[in-house]
Amino acid sequence: MDNTQVAGTGGPRFNFLLRLRLWRQFALLSMVAFALAAFPAYRVFKGMEDLPRLSESLDQLRSPVVSRLQEIAAAKSGADSANPQRLEAALRDAFRPSDRARISETVKDLQDALDHYVSAQRKAMIALPELEATSGAQIAEIQRATTQVIGLVQKEILAKEVPTIDAAQYLKEVSVPRELVQKAATQQDL
Repeated sequence: MDNTQVAGTGGPRFNFLLRLRLWRQFALLSMVAFALAAFPAYRVFKGMEDLPRLSESLDQLRSPVVSRLQEIAAAKSGADSANPQRLEAALRDAFRPSDRARISETVKDLQDALDHYVSAQRKAMIALPELEATSGAQIAEIQRATTQVIGLVQKEILAKEVPTIDAAQYLKEVSVPRELVQKAATQQDL
């Protein structure tokens, strides 16, 4: 038998195929090991990509709602405020059902973004326990402040026929979680 044929246990071709097979197995194991090592970092990155969505939802609760509150205040102090029928019409115009629906949808989006962010961060903390020491309190603070804003919007904006909260007070309250999210995003960039 010549050396080019594969026979039982030997020959150059057999040795080449055996080496190729071993090399492929090594490469596959190396890729699996790399993927497992990169998995915690992926979890952290995955959680951080929810920050822009959370920030955007909070922004949607700031400017549009503040402008509605300012319109309500202007209607209450305007020339038509002495006439109850005109005041009621001005208030209805200042805060329409479409505004209420949009704000309600934004609250749902915000709750969803918050849930995704917190869930992803918890998974990241399981993958990287040292992350909890550096980010655990910050995540809890973002969750607490955002939940408070959701409650505020539901109580003061959506539950009332005409919102009565002052625009400046509302803006101050809604700015707290937004600043926390921006701080977390800034730390992420570092």
